[in-house]
Amino acid sequence: MNLNARFDTQLMVVVPGSGAKSVVDPGSGIVALKSEGFYRVYYEGNRFGASNMHSIEGRLIIAASRLLTAAPTIAFHVIAENEFKDCYDIVGNFIYEGRTLTISEGSSKKWSDWVSKYDQK
Repeated sequence: MNLNARFDTQLMVVVPGSGAKSVVDPGSGIVALKSEGFYRVYYEGNRFGASNMHSIEGRLIIAASRLLTAAPTIAFHVIAENEFKDCYDIVGNFIYEGRTLTISEGSSKKWSDWVSKYDQK
């Protein structure tokens, strides 16, 4: 896949108390693409303290590049569309080309609450 092309991935946060909370580290950059009734969800929480991933943008770049190249990682899962809303809230978009982050109207608090949970190691 050409990462120089424009890819608009959905930006999300974990629904509090959902099963995804046990899998996805707090404050992770989470992106997804919907295809054929399923969402492919990739996330990056910087579990090992890499210096290039302390910003949310750094974590989103890693998660989005893995999503767009279908890179092998354990920080990914596929979830059925009918189960998706129980685990994730879509709060905006992340465009890989240009690294553009857009938060949807009315989602700023969910986004800032989620991002603030990141524990820099």
